[in-house]
Amino acid sequence: MRKHLALPFWLAIFLFTFCRNAFPAEIRFFRSNDIGMKFEEIDERNISGFSYILEVEKSGETETRRLFSGEKEVKRWELAFYNNMNIREERTFIDNKTDTIKLFDRKGRPTEEQVFSDASMVQKTRYFYSEGQTMNRSETYDPEGGLLYHEEYEYSEKGKLRNVRRTRKDGNTDVSSYIYGEGRLVSEVFESGNEIKIVWFNSSGMINRSEVWRDDKLIRKKILTYSGTEGILTETQEEDLLEGLSYTIFFNKEGKMRKQVVKKKDKVVEELIYSYDNEGRQSKTERKSGNGLEEWIFSYNTKNELVREEYYRKGVIEKQTIYSDEVSYVEELFRKGELAIRIHYDDGEKVKEEFIDGGKVIRERTFIDDK
Repeated sequence: MRKHLALPFWLAIFLFTFCRNAFPAEIRFFRSNDIGMKFEEIDERNISGFSYILEVEKSGETETRRLFSGEKEVKRWELAFYNNMNIREERTFIDNKTDTIKLFDRKGRPTEEQVFSDASMVQKTRYFYSEGQTMNRSETYDPEGGLLYHEEYEYSEKGKLRNVRRTRKDGNTDVSSYIYGEGRLVSEVFESGNEIKIVWFNSSGMINRSEVWRDDKLIRKKILTYSGTEGILTETQEEDLLEGLSYTIFFNKEGKMRKQVVKKKDKVVEELIYSYDNEGRQSKTERKSGNGLEEWIFSYNTKNELVREEYYRKGVIEKQTIYSDEVSYVEELFRKGELAIRIHYDDGEKVKEEFIDGGKVIRERTFIDDK
Protein backbone atom coordinates (compact mmCIF):
# COMPACT_ATOMS: atom_id res chain seq x y z
CA MET A 1 0.00 0.00 0.00
CA ARG A 2 1.35 3.41 -0.98
CA LYS A 3 1.87 5.78 1.93
CA HIS A 4 1.00 9.47 1.67
CA LEU A 5 3.61 11.55 3.45
CA ALA A 6 2.74 14.96 4.86
CA LEU A 7 4.78 17.92 3.66
CA PRO A 8 7.39 19.15 6.13
CA PHE A 9 6.20 22.29 7.90
CA TRP A 10 9.03 24.42 6.47
CA LEU A 11 8.17 23.31 2.93
CA ALA A 12 4.49 24.07 3.38
CA ILE A 13 5.34 27.59 4.56
CA PHE A 14 7.71 28.04 1.60
CA LEU A 15 5.08 26.95 -0.93
CA PHE A 16 2.42 29.17 0.63
CA THR A 17 4.73 32.20 0.60
CA PHE A 18 5.89 31.45 -2.94
CA CYS A 19 2.34 31.15 -4.29
CA ARG A 20 1.22 34.30 -2.51
CA ASN A 21 4.14 36.31 -3.86
CA ALA A 22 4.02 34.73 -7.30
CA PHE A 23 0.34 35.70 -7.76
CA PRO A 24 -0.07 39.01 -5.87
CA ALA A 25 -3.38 40.82 -5.74
CA GLU A 26 -3.87 43.20 -8.66
CA ILE A 27 -5.58 46.51 -7.83
CA ARG A 28 -6.85 48.84 -10.56
CA PHE A 29 -8.96 52.01 -10.47
CA PHE A 30 -11.65 53.18 -12.88
CA ARG A 31 -13.79 56.24 -13.27
CA SER A 32 -17.36 55.24 -12.43
CA ASN A 33 -20.86 56.53 -11.65
CA ASP A 34 -23.45 56.01 -8.91
CA ILE A 35 -24.33 52.48 -10.11
CA GLY A 36 -20.74 51.23 -10.39
CA MET A 37 -20.24 51.17 -14.16
CA LYS A 38 -16.61 50.76 -15.24
CA PHE A 39 -15.35 53.60 -17.47
CA GLU A 40 -11.74 54.38 -18.36
CA GLU A 41 -8.91 53.24 -16.11
CA ILE A 42 -7.16 55.96 -14.08
CA ASP A 43 -4.00 56.22 -12.02
CA GLU A 44 -4.41 55.87 -8.25
CA ARG A 45 -2.75 59.26 -7.79
CA ASN A 46 -5.59 60.94 -9.70
CA ILE A 47 -8.64 59.37 -8.03
CA SER A 48 -9.47 62.49 -5.99
CA GLY A 49 -10.56 64.31 -9.13
CA PHE A 50 -13.66 62.15 -9.77
CA SER A 51 -17.08 61.87 -8.11
CA TYR A 52 -17.14 58.05 -8.20
CA ILE A 53 -14.22 55.64 -8.27
CA LEU A 54 -14.44 51.88 -8.79
CA GLU A 55 -11.58 49.95 -7.18
CA VAL A 56 -11.09 46.45 -8.63
CA GLU A 57 -8.88 43.98 -6.75
CA LYS A 58 -8.15 40.58 -8.32
CA SER A 59 -6.42 37.71 -6.57
CA GLY A 60 -6.47 34.19 -8.02
CA GLU A 61 -10.08 33.09 -8.44
CA THR A 62 -11.61 35.99 -6.49
CA GLU A 63 -12.33 39.62 -7.26
CA THR A 64 -13.55 42.50 -5.10
CA ARG A 65 -15.05 45.68 -6.53
CA ARG A 66 -15.51 48.69 -4.29
CA LEU A 67 -17.46 51.76 -5.37
CA PHE A 68 -16.33 54.93 -3.59
CA SER A 69 -17.82 58.41 -3.44
CA GLY A 70 -15.04 60.43 -1.87
CA GLU A 71 -13.70 58.27 0.96
CA LYS A 72 -17.01 56.50 1.57
CA GLU A 73 -17.59 52.99 0.23
CA VAL A 74 -21.01 53.15 -1.43
CA LYS A 75 -21.25 49.51 -2.53
CA ARG A 76 -19.07 46.41 -2.66
CA TRP A 77 -19.15 43.34 -4.89
CA GLU A 78 -17.30 40.16 -3.89
CA LEU A 79 -16.95 37.66 -6.75
CA ALA A 80 -15.63 34.11 -6.87
CA PHE A 81 -14.86 32.19 -10.07
CA TYR A 82 -14.59 28.58 -11.20
CA ASN A 83 -11.20 27.43 -12.45
CA ASN A 84 -12.48 28.08 -16.00
CA MET A 85 -12.89 31.73 -14.85
CA ASN A 86 -16.66 31.70 -15.21
CA ILE A 87 -18.30 33.43 -12.27
CA ARG A 88 -19.41 31.11 -9.45
CA GLU A 89 -20.78 33.52 -6.84
CA GLU A 90 -21.45 37.23 -6.45
CA ARG A 91 -22.17 38.91 -3.11
CA THR A 92 -23.10 42.59 -2.90
CA PHE A 93 -22.90 44.73 0.22
CA ILE A 94 -24.33 48.16 1.02
CA ASP A 95 -23.13 49.83 4.23
CA ASN A 96 -21.29 46.56 4.96
CA LYS A 97 -24.61 44.68 5.05
CA THR A 98 -25.42 41.85 2.65
CA ASP A 99 -27.73 43.08 -0.10
CA THR A 100 -27.81 40.15 -2.56
CA ILE A 101 -26.19 36.77 -3.13
CA LYS A 102 -26.13 35.31 -6.66
CA LEU A 103 -25.04 31.76 -7.55
CA PHE A 104 -23.98 30.56 -11.02
CA ASP A 105 -23.30 27.22 -12.69
CA ARG A 106 -20.00 26.38 -14.41
CA LYS A 107 -21.32 27.85 -17.67
CA GLY A 108 -21.71 31.24 -15.97
CA ARG A 109 -25.52 31.08 -15.91
CA PRO A 110 -27.36 32.34 -12.79
CA THR A 111 -29.05 29.56 -10.84
CA GLU A 112 -30.18 31.35 -7.68
CA GLU A 113 -30.49 34.86 -6.27
CA GLN A 114 -31.13 35.78 -2.65
CA VAL A 115 -32.27 39.28 -1.65
CA PHE A 116 -31.64 40.61 1.87
CA SER A 117 -32.94 43.40 4.06
CA ASP A 118 -31.27 44.23 7.40
CA ALA A 119 -29.13 41.09 7.07
CA SER A 120 -32.20 38.82 6.71
CA MET A 121 -33.19 37.09 3.48
CA VAL A 122 -36.54 38.39 2.21
CA GLN A 123 -36.85 36.40 -1.03
CA LYS A 124 -35.11 33.75 -3.11
CA THR A 125 -35.31 33.23 -6.88
CA ARG A 126 -34.32 30.05 -8.74
CA TYR A 127 -33.64 29.99 -12.49
CA PHE A 128 -34.28 27.17 -14.95
CA TYR A 129 -33.04 26.56 -18.52
CA SER A 130 -34.29 24.89 -21.68
CA GLU A 131 -32.39 22.26 -23.62
CA GLY A 132 -31.16 25.12 -25.81
CA GLN A 133 -29.50 26.50 -22.68
CA THR A 134 -31.56 29.69 -22.56
CA MET A 135 -33.34 30.71 -19.37
CA ASN A 136 -37.02 29.90 -19.82
CA ARG A 137 -38.45 30.10 -16.29
CA SER A 138 -37.84 31.36 -12.77
CA GLU A 139 -39.59 30.91 -9.44
CA THR A 140 -39.47 33.39 -6.55
CA TYR A 141 -40.15 32.36 -2.96
CA ASP A 142 -40.64 34.13 0.36
CA PRO A 143 -38.32 33.38 3.34
CA GLU A 144 -40.57 30.49 4.42
CA GLY A 145 -40.41 28.84 1.00
CA GLY A 146 -43.85 29.92 -0.22
CA LEU A 147 -44.10 30.69 -3.94
CA LEU A 148 -44.63 34.42 -4.59
CA TYR A 149 -44.65 34.32 -8.39
CA HIS A 150 -43.08 32.62 -11.39
CA GLU A 151 -41.83 34.11 -14.65
CA GLU A 152 -41.66 32.73 -18.19
CA TYR A 153 -39.19 34.15 -20.75
CA GLU A 154 -39.67 34.45 -24.51
CA TYR A 155 -36.84 35.19 -26.98
CA SER A 156 -36.55 36.43 -30.53
CA GLU A 157 -35.04 34.35 -33.31
CA LYS A 158 -31.74 36.15 -32.67
CA GLY A 159 -31.80 35.09 -29.03
CA LYS A 160 -32.72 38.46 -27.52
CA LEU A 161 -35.17 38.57 -24.63
CA ARG A 162 -38.50 39.74 -26.00
CA ASN A 163 -41.14 39.14 -23.28
CA VAL A 164 -41.28 38.29 -19.59
CA ARG A 165 -44.61 37.05 -18.26
CA ARG A 166 -44.97 37.11 -14.48
CA THR A 167 -47.80 35.16 -12.84
CA ARG A 168 -48.39 35.89 -9.15
CA LYS A 169 -49.81 33.47 -6.64
CA ASP A 170 -53.22 35.18 -6.91
CA GLY A 171 -53.27 34.28 -10.63
CA ASN A 172 -52.84 37.85 -11.94
CA THR A 173 -50.30 38.34 -14.72
CA ASP A 174 -47.91 41.16 -15.65
CA VAL A 175 -46.01 41.35 -18.94
CA SER A 176 -42.74 43.16 -19.76
CA SER A 177 -41.79 43.60 -23.43
CA TYR A 178 -38.38 44.69 -24.75
CA ILE A 179 -37.71 46.63 -27.95
CA TYR A 180 -34.27 46.77 -29.60
CA GLY A 181 -32.66 48.99 -32.17
CA GLU A 182 -29.14 49.84 -33.35
CA GLY A 183 -27.83 46.83 -31.49
CA ARG A 184 -29.09 47.89 -28.05
CA LEU A 185 -32.17 47.97 -25.83
CA VAL A 186 -34.24 51.00 -26.79
CA SER A 187 -37.32 50.70 -24.59
CA GLU A 188 -39.29 48.50 -22.21
CA VAL A 189 -43.07 48.26 -21.96
CA PHE A 190 -44.60 47.01 -18.69
CA GLU A 191 -48.29 46.06 -18.62
CA SER A 192 -50.20 45.36 -15.40
CA GLY A 193 -53.98 45.41 -15.35
CA ASN A 194 -55.23 48.65 -16.91
CA GLU A 195 -51.88 50.41 -16.53
CA ILE A 196 -48.94 50.59 -18.94
CA LYS A 197 -45.48 52.00 -18.19
CA ILE A 198 -43.04 52.73 -21.01
CA VAL A 199 -39.34 53.34 -20.35
CA TRP A 200 -36.78 54.59 -22.88
CA PHE A 201 -33.00 54.10 -22.56
CA ASN A 202 -30.11 56.19 -23.83
CA SER A 203 -27.07 54.82 -25.68
CA SER A 204 -25.36 54.09 -22.32
CA GLY A 205 -28.26 51.90 -21.20
CA MET A 206 -29.60 54.36 -18.63
CA ILE A 207 -33.24 55.48 -18.42
CA ASN A 208 -33.76 58.91 -19.96
CA ARG A 209 -37.56 59.05 -20.29
CA SER A 210 -40.68 57.30 -19.01
CA GLU A 211 -44.46 57.50 -19.28
CA VAL A 212 -47.34 55.94 -17.35
CA TRP A 213 -50.71 55.37 -19.05
CA ARG A 214 -53.95 54.27 -17.40
CA ASP A 215 -57.05 53.34 -19.39
CA ASP A 216 -55.34 54.73 -22.52
CA LYS A 217 -54.76 58.10 -20.81
CA LEU A 218 -51.31 59.57 -20.07
CA ILE A 219 -51.13 60.23 -16.32
CA ARG A 220 -47.42 60.71 -15.59
CA LYS A 221 -44.24 61.44 -17.54
CA LYS A 222 -40.59 61.89 -16.57
CA ILE A 223 -37.36 63.05 -18.23
CA LEU A 224 -33.89 62.30 -16.83
CA THR A 225 -30.73 64.24 -17.74
CA TYR A 226 -27.15 63.01 -17.25
CA SER A 227 -23.75 64.67 -17.41
CA GLY A 228 -22.08 64.01 -20.75
CA THR A 229 -18.72 62.86 -19.36
CA GLU A 230 -19.47 60.75 -16.31
CA GLY A 231 -23.04 59.61 -16.88
CA ILE A 232 -24.12 61.01 -13.49
CA LEU A 233 -27.75 62.00 -13.06
CA THR A 234 -27.99 65.82 -12.95
CA GLU A 235 -31.72 66.58 -13.23
CA THR A 236 -35.14 64.93 -13.39
CA GLN A 237 -38.40 66.53 -14.51
CA GLU A 238 -41.64 64.75 -13.68
CA GLU A 239 -45.27 65.70 -14.31
CA ASP A 240 -48.29 64.26 -12.50
CA LEU A 241 -51.04 65.03 -15.01
CA LEU A 242 -53.82 63.84 -12.69
CA GLU A 243 -52.88 66.20 -9.86
CA GLY A 244 -51.54 68.98 -12.07
CA LEU A 245 -48.19 68.92 -10.28
CA SER A 246 -44.64 69.01 -11.62
CA TYR A 247 -41.47 67.97 -9.79
CA THR A 248 -37.97 69.09 -10.78
CA ILE A 249 -35.02 67.61 -8.91
CA PHE A 250 -31.42 68.80 -9.28
CA PHE A 251 -28.44 66.65 -8.27
CA ASN A 252 -24.88 67.59 -7.30
CA LYS A 253 -21.75 66.16 -8.90
CA GLU A 254 -21.84 63.22 -6.47
CA GLY A 255 -25.32 62.30 -7.72
CA LYS A 256 -27.09 63.40 -4.52
CA MET A 257 -30.21 65.54 -4.46
CA ARG A 258 -29.42 69.21 -3.88
CA LYS A 259 -32.76 70.85 -4.73
CA GLN A 260 -36.38 69.93 -5.47
CA VAL A 261 -39.00 72.32 -6.83
CA VAL A 262 -42.71 71.44 -6.84
CA LYS A 263 -45.09 73.46 -9.00
CA LYS A 264 -48.84 73.49 -9.48
CA LYS A 265 -49.99 75.21 -12.68
CA ASP A 266 -46.55 76.85 -13.07
CA LYS A 267 -46.67 78.26 -9.53
CA VAL A 268 -44.02 77.11 -7.03
CA VAL A 269 -45.77 75.49 -4.04
CA GLU A 270 -42.77 73.85 -2.39
CA GLU A 271 -38.99 74.07 -2.57
CA LEU A 272 -36.56 71.72 -0.83
CA ILE A 273 -32.81 72.38 -0.54
CA TYR A 274 -30.39 69.66 0.64
CA SER A 275 -26.94 70.42 2.10
CA TYR A 276 -24.04 68.07 2.83
CA ASP A 277 -20.88 68.29 4.94
CA ASN A 278 -17.33 67.59 3.82
CA GLU A 279 -17.85 63.87 4.47
CA GLY A 280 -20.81 63.73 2.07
CA ARG A 281 -23.33 63.34 4.92
CA GLN A 282 -26.63 65.18 4.78
CA SER A 283 -26.27 68.10 7.19
CA LYS A 284 -29.36 70.19 6.51
CA THR A 285 -32.69 70.22 4.70
CA GLU A 286 -34.65 73.43 4.07
CA ARG A 287 -38.28 73.45 3.01
CA LYS A 288 -40.09 76.54 1.76
CA SER A 289 -43.86 76.22 1.39
CA GLY A 290 -47.13 77.69 2.59
CA ASN A 291 -46.05 76.78 6.13
CA GLY A 292 -43.09 79.16 5.88
CA LEU A 293 -39.46 78.12 6.22
CA GLU A 294 -38.80 74.73 7.82
CA GLU A 295 -35.32 73.39 8.60
CA TRP A 296 -33.92 70.02 9.62
CA ILE A 297 -30.32 69.98 10.92
CA PHE A 298 -28.37 66.71 11.32
CA SER A 299 -25.27 66.09 13.48
CA TYR A 300 -22.95 63.07 13.47
CA ASN A 301 -20.22 61.59 15.65
CA THR A 302 -16.76 60.49 14.53
CA LYS A 303 -18.21 57.06 13.60
CA ASN A 304 -20.54 58.69 11.04
CA GLU A 305 -23.54 57.84 13.22
CA LEU A 306 -26.46 60.26 13.45
CA VAL A 307 -26.53 61.63 17.01
CA ARG A 308 -28.85 64.64 16.77
CA GLU A 309 -31.69 65.88 14.58
CA GLU A 310 -33.20 69.34 15.04
CA TYR A 311 -36.37 70.76 13.50
CA TYR A 312 -37.02 74.50 13.17
CA ARG A 313 -40.06 76.31 11.82
CA LYS A 314 -39.75 79.97 10.93
CA GLY A 315 -36.39 80.03 12.71
CA VAL A 316 -37.71 78.68 16.04
CA ILE A 317 -36.84 75.20 17.28
CA GLU A 318 -39.85 72.90 17.71
CA LYS A 319 -38.33 69.44 18.05
CA GLN A 320 -34.99 67.79 18.77
CA THR A 321 -34.09 64.09 18.71
CA ILE A 322 -30.96 62.86 20.47
CA TYR A 323 -29.86 59.33 19.50
CA SER A 324 -27.99 56.83 21.67
CA ASP A 325 -28.34 54.25 18.90
CA GLU A 326 -30.90 53.33 16.24
CA VAL A 327 -33.55 52.18 18.74
CA SER A 328 -32.75 54.21 21.88
CA TYR A 329 -33.24 57.96 21.72
CA VAL A 330 -34.81 61.01 23.36
CA GLU A 331 -37.30 63.36 21.73
CA GLU A 332 -37.57 66.90 23.02
CA LEU A 333 -40.60 69.02 22.07
CA PHE A 334 -40.51 72.80 22.36
CA ARG A 335 -43.21 75.42 22.79
CA LYS A 336 -42.27 78.92 21.61
CA GLY A 337 -38.62 77.91 21.73
CA GLU A 338 -38.80 76.59 25.32
CA LEU A 339 -38.42 72.89 26.18
CA ALA A 340 -41.85 71.53 27.17
CA ILE A 341 -41.82 67.72 26.86
CA ARG A 342 -39.04 65.14 26.85
CA ILE A 343 -39.87 61.59 25.68
CA HIS A 344 -37.52 58.63 26.24
CA TYR A 345 -37.46 55.60 23.94
CA ASP A 346 -35.70 52.30 24.61
CA ASP A 347 -35.53 49.51 22.05
CA GLY A 348 -37.99 51.52 19.94
CA GLU A 349 -40.62 51.65 22.71
CA LYS A 350 -41.73 54.72 24.65
CA VAL A 351 -40.63 54.28 28.29
CA LYS A 352 -41.02 57.71 29.92
CA GLU A 353 -42.42 61.20 29.39
CA GLU A 354 -41.22 64.27 31.25
CA PHE A 355 -43.21 67.51 31.33
CA ILE A 356 -41.00 70.55 31.78
CA ASP A 357 -41.64 74.15 32.79
CA GLY A 358 -38.94 76.75 33.22
CA GLY A 359 -36.25 74.14 32.63
CA LYS A 360 -37.50 71.90 35.49
CA VAL A 361 -39.38 68.59 35.35
CA ILE A 362 -42.81 69.18 36.89
CA ARG A 363 -44.41 65.82 36.08
CA GLU A 364 -43.39 62.37 34.81
CA ARG A 365 -45.22 59.48 33.26
CA THR A 366 -43.69 56.03 33.00
CA PHE A 367 -44.82 53.38 30.53
CA ILE A 368 -44.66 49.78 31.75
CA ASP A 369 -44.35 46.96 29.23
CA ASP A 370 -47.08 44.45 30.09
CA LYS A 371 -45.91 41.88 27.52
